[in-house]
Amino acid sequence: MHPPLDLQKLISKSIIEEALESNPHSVRKVKTHKGNTAHVLAAENVLYLPKLGLQIMNNGTVPEEGIVDPWNLGHLQRKFNRLYQSTGEAAPFSSYFSPRYVAEDVCILSNMWSFNFCHFTEELLKVIILERAKFSGPYVYTNLPKFAFEFWDALGLDRRSLMQVSPDPAIFRSALYTTNLNFGDLSKCPDIFFELRDRMFSAAAGTPSPFGERLWLDRGINVEDRARDLVNSEEVNSFLNGYGFTRLDIGSLPLLQQIAAARDANVIAGPHGAAFVHCMFMKPESTVIEIFSPNYLAGYSFEICRVLRHRHVTIVGENTPPWPYQFGMGVHVPYNQLRLALEGLSPCTSGNLAEDPCDAAGRFPRFRFRRYLLRLLHLAEAVARRRS
Repeated sequence: MHPPLDLQKLISKSIIEEALESNPHSVRKVKTHKGNTAHVLAAENVLYLPKLGLQIMNNGTVPEEGIVDPWNLGHLQRKFNRLYQSTGEAAPFSSYFSPRYVAEDVCILSNMWSFNFCHFTEELLKVIILERAKFSGPYVYTNLPKFAFEFWDALGLDRRSLMQVSPDPAIFRSALYTTNLNFGDLSKCPDIFFELRDRMFSAAAGTPSPFGERLWLDRGINVEDRARDLVNSEEVNSFLNGYGFTRLDIGSLPLLQQIAAARDANVIAGPHGAAFVHCMFMKPESTVIEIFSPNYLAGYSFEICRVLRHRHVTIVGENTPPWPYQFGMGVHVPYNQLRLALEGLSPCTSGNLAEDPCDAAGRFPRFRFRRYLLRLLHLAEAVARRRS
């Protein structure tokens, strides 16, 4: 029997950084394809709780390398604390439980958000490192979406190295952890990011893209959180047609077609979501226009754009005390900001630019003359100010 867990007392830290200071001989150095160094560390008797996406060492430490993004543990703790405060319901595993013991040395792929396209792509960074360390599995998972297996095949990995386990708790003889790379911070070893990118390009080399150079990435059929959808989609569509954009549910495509679409695009735009990780497959110095609700501002594309020298344009719905944002986490595109971003693009090579159908106040009126009337009024006001 395993003693009860107090989730609120768990701590998260980098076990590799700690080992490099206290016991550097326990950390294996792995050379990247560019000759730089990544690290691998084996931790013994790791408890895996698939239902929570947590990996826990016997001293109550959640390896930062095992949850990818450091804030994840705090998010989980706050969630269960709110649940207890509102309902009195105890957190999972707060009484004795019986994990099974697995005499295997593994890498656990399933983190808290592995079902998400962006965060599973982060998991592949550790796979690239472990490949260089000559680790051949097993890679443990509980449930993964279809695209995860498409990635596995595209990278030329053997599916027999994958080991599916039940949702019940398990203790593994040891678990391997690598330098913690994620789309919040690629600075520790960006070579691995570029190797993953290059290998996906090789896999998609024979796949053409019919979608053009400018993509508007809609939140499509695979999205689970519909509360963050675009709320003025028809208005946006009436304007985008004049700027050479193709509206695309990129997540509905087979993986290699997704890679090809991003590879051949020089601009992607749309409401924030996991699809924006595709900016990692665009040519360097491309343009990314990402639109947020002011109530949900968390971009994983920022670091990718920094590494690839993309031009990132952040558009956020207006939110002020006298005029509060009315759409919750839904994304309402403010036209004046979108127009500013699109007018800054280079001339479109995939279609003719249409005349701006919107007025200077940022609305989508039925009649264009309002725009010109406002411009005349502004001009008259400017002339009057100069004369005075």
